[in-house]
Amino acid sequence: GIRKTTFREIKSSFGRFLAIFGIVALGVGFFAGLKVTTQAMVETVTEYLRKHEFYDLRLMSTLGFDQENVDFFSSARDVEAAEGAVSFDVLYELGDDRSGVIKTYSMPEEVNTLKLISGRLPETGAECVLDSGSFGKSVVGSVIRLSEDNGEEELEHFAHREYTVVGLVQSPLYIQFERGNTTLGSGRLDGFAYLTAEGFDVDYFTEVYVRFQPDFDLYSQEYDTFIDEKTDVWEEFAE
Repeated sequence: GIRKTTFREIKSSFGRFLAIFGIVALGVGFFAGLKVTTQAMVETVTEYLRKHEFYDLRLMSTLGFDQENVDFFSSARDVEAAEGAVSFDVLYELGDDRSGVIKTYSMPEEVNTLKLISGRLPETGAECVLDSGSFGKSVVGSVIRLSEDNGEEELEHFAHREYTVVGLVQSPLYIQFERGNTTLGSGRLDGFAYLTAEGFDVDYFTEVYVRFQPDFDLYSQEYDTFIDEKTDVWEEFAE
């Protein structure tokens, strides 16, 4: 019968049978692993973003926002937190051999909170923390300078020309390796820095981050639908 024929075929070419069996087993193993890995990766990033209060909407304006705007956004329906933030790109120098472009941010309190990797957080306007993914622990304690190559339009945003690096942090805004592009210097950002509000010399926010109360799962249809509905309403708010 067919069973005898099958066993005879296997016996006569046992090496080929083992090779095919191994290929199939490897394929099944890879597939099972990928199925489990996807779920594990989504759960890991979800836990991280929830812990660090990752934003749902980012509002930007060329005119800037003031505290009154932020208070209005905070009182809107379903909002858990709305926080004004400042960010600017600037040419920097660190030590004698490192220079480039860095993105500076104001320290967050309620949205996109930082994870301290080494050192401490800044306490004065002349201190900052740097991107742990781009800078090593050896930079803690050194001074980062705003380059003379910056135009006045870049420098006018800052209260100081030098900042003491007091620590290294991770930011939920950067969960990938890329740090983004810029119109300054080489066109690529080297990393990010966080300053206190006193470290900037501006009286407005360049953006507002908003976090909503309903906590849907990442990548879920419910979350996509919820954000789609909010986007139209919030575009009107921003205008």
